[in-house]
Amino acid sequence: MKRLWMPIAFLVLAALGMAAIAFNFSINRQDWASTDNAELVAPTYTVMAPQSGRISRWTSRDPGSRVQAGTELGTLQGATGSVVLRAPHVGRFVGDYAYSGDLVSQGQEVAMIADLGQAYVLAYVDENSAGGIRVGQTADMRFASAPGSLVVGHVERIYPAVASVVWPVPTLSTGQAFSKSAQWVPVKISMPASSNVGRYLGMSASVRIAIGGGGS
Repeated sequence: MKRLWMPIAFLVLAALGMAAIAFNFSINRQDWASTDNAELVAPTYTVMAPQSGRISRWTSRDPGSRVQAGTELGTLQGATGSVVLRAPHVGRFVGDYAYSGDLVSQGQEVAMIADLGQAYVLAYVDENSAGGIRVGQTADMRFASAPGSLVVGHVERIYPAVASVVWPVPTLSTGQAFSKSAQWVPVKISMPASSNVGRYLGMSASVRIAIGGGGS
């Protein structure tokens, strides 16, 4: 008799375990809107050549170095004379695309600055989950550049159009093209100033938004 009950007991326990897993999965789907299609975004400011000419002097800076608005970056010698090129905004120096002696055209980009102090995360959420998202909801964010770190932000804005309308074709980790079966709603999430995670333009993130309860 004991041998007969052992397989029955095993089957009962297995059934209960599967039911618990299914219930937990259902709760997670109901309470969270998750996506791996997210990236860090920040306001960027370009330095452009106001006229065609030659860069007569250029001060190279290390990427990531801080510059103030009005910081002198170099000098452009053109047909109308010498023009000082300056940083248009406070921020971090992303990179320079011209050097001393280079010939540049009017309107050509010669440097970029990003205000990483105003950075936020732009998450592309499947439209099937987007209906439960509201401004102010908690969002847990994990960044590939900082394994093990959890950053908690809040939903600041939900764009009133799918990503294929707001932006041409954002890069998605799923590799899916925009179609009726795969539309993504852009959601802006705050990046708290207290976070010690390094900030890099375009760095990828995994996001889950608490749509049925509190966050972490």
